Amino acid sequence: MNKITFYELPSGRQPVTEYLNTCHPKVREKIVAAIVRLEALGPTAGPHTKKIVTEQNLFELRISHQQGISRIIYFTLTSSHLVLLHAFTKKTQKTPRREIEVAKRRMKEHLELYHGST
Repeated sequence: MNKITFYELPSGRQPVTEYLNTCHPKVREKIVAAIVRLEALGPTAGPHTKKIVTEQNLFELRISHQQGISRIIYFTLTSSHLVLLHAFTKKTQKTPRREIEVAKRRMKEHLELYHGST
């Protein structure tokens, strides 16, 4: 079993949780089920996970639903500890660069704040 941590801003806000709270209940249920699978199977298991090719240590959890396609970008802190950084509704085939940049910035902040490194 893997450990899942939701990235938290210094203010205490959790962007992925906030995204989930904006989703329709059926969509939220599907996304939460995907997170539970990720926790059980690991960062690269299953067809719903994909490494972001241009980035070291960043992955995306892909969830298709009636209202579109949701993505959660995460990184592996250790082989069994994943940090969910950023969630958004995808509108294009390719993951937008700005969404990746948000996740990269949050990963850097998380590592600096909680682990004293970059």
